[in-house]
Amino acid sequence: SAVPEVEDEAFDLLYNFREGNATTSETFDVDQLATYVALCDYLGAWHGLLWGNMRFYFDNEAKRLCPIGFDADAGYEIDQLAEKNDKLMQLNGAFHHHIFEDTAFVAAYHEALLTLNDEEYWSSFLKKHETELEKIVALIAQNDLDYTFSPALIDRNRAKIQEALGVDR
Repeated sequence: SAVPEVEDEAFDLLYNFREGNATTSETFDVDQLATYVALCDYLGAWHGLLWGNMRFYFDNEAKRLCPIGFDADAGYEIDQLAEKNDKLMQLNGAFHHHIFEDTAFVAAYHEALLTLNDEEYWSSFLKKHETELEKIVALIAQNDLDYTFSPALIDRNRAKIQEALGVDR
């Protein structure tokens, strides 16, 4: 007997996006993806934006793909915002370029960068999650003796993001 054709909305969304037949807004939850990319900028987690490291789940109500944080390898000082990152563009090729072609996504991404730009947001977040962060850092350090977590890195990346966006400090 023949295998019935199964409709897979999530597959179709991603396939059409990769083929250039759908925009970022038509494929992804723009606000969630924008926040994810902005967080990767603040945390120096460009590795989590490599195509092979990106993971998504399908939101059945919204009919869009939503990012799942995975393999970020955070902790690097940024030189450029993700949208202008030469290394990401080289490694991700057309996929990276296609994400940022969508003006609605770029506007949401810039808004997310501005929303996360608040120093009080970061100090409050770090204080609220201090115990959890200590446990996570200790766990990572078991496998990587040189690993350190530095809130100062976020401040340095914040300054670079402010400069890139033309925001007064």
